[in-house]
Amino acid sequence: MSTKEKIFIERFGKGFFSKVAVRTIVEFLCPIVISVATAFISNNIVLALCLGSPFLIIYVVLMILYKISDSYKQKKHEREIQDQQKLLQGIKRCEAKQKSYSDVLKSIQSVLMTTSKNINSLAHKIAEENVLDEEIWSFKQTCAVICSDAYNVLKSINHLCTNVEITYINFEKTKDGTVAELIAYKNSDDIMPSILEKRISISKKVPKKKLSNKYSFERYYLAQRNDPQIFPNEETIKKNFYFKDETAKNECKYKQFVAIPVSCESKKIIGIIQIASFVEKAFGETVEELQETVLSLMKPLGSLFLLANKTQKCIHTLVEVKNDN
Repeated sequence: MSTKEKIFIERFGKGFFSKVAVRTIVEFLCPIVISVATAFISNNIVLALCLGSPFLIIYVVLMILYKISDSYKQKKHEREIQDQQKLLQGIKRCEAKQKSYSDVLKSIQSVLMTTSKNINSLAHKIAEENVLDEEIWSFKQTCAVICSDAYNVLKSINHLCTNVEITYINFEKTKDGTVAELIAYKNSDDIMPSILEKRISISKKVPKKKLSNKYSFERYYLAQRNDPQIFPNEETIKKNFYFKDETAKNECKYKQFVAIPVSCESKKIIGIIQIASFVEKAFGETVEELQETVLSLMKPLGSLFLLANKTQKCIHTLVEVKNDN
């Protein structure tokens, strides 16, 4: 329907003929009047056609216009309902996101308060007994708390995000190179990752042909990429992940995956936050949607992993200095 036709139908639907009384006359009285008038002059067919035809044509045209107008109003009403539903869905998404941001702030506040209290207790312990008591404060334990908080934030996004997993890979410099270790995780079933606390040596001299046989976080670290890695569907995951064989590839449970680097001021990666969904489209359908949904919520929590890492190094340095003295 063209714009001019729409304008005409709208005007017809709001004009004189749209009034209830007028429509009632047209729909019910006009057929009766035409029938009665035609019956009186039925003996003269030519006269009946001449007098009745114009009224009949007008009646038919008006009925057609009424039907078109009703159909147009119905479709317009349906569109308005759809727009209202979209608006309500948008409001719900905004409310959910607002709650998620609130949860992130609460998590940051909680971790900072707890860490501050525990570090203070640990400092007194070191000063008095020269003992690094990891029961008071532990880097791995703190990372586990952050993972748990991050998991709860992700769950609040929508009903599809209940089956997700978050893991933290820590990179540690040693005399022999760099060691990667998955030190913390949280998922819906509390299933322990197969490489939890497994120390994986990363060599910078890996031939390019063998890079495909490395875990995604190993390749990520070697590339020293500071931009997030986003795989919005199973196809991109299978294309970029390492699988020991075709069976493992076919049994891949990840449907979406996001890797967020944790970097210090020198831009060197010291850890990676890995977020995976076991349900399709949980965080959105496109890379842009996953950026808006996941990155905006998880990046602030990445700062907590950085803080925990630097705190651990500071504590170990403090103990070493005290021992030297």
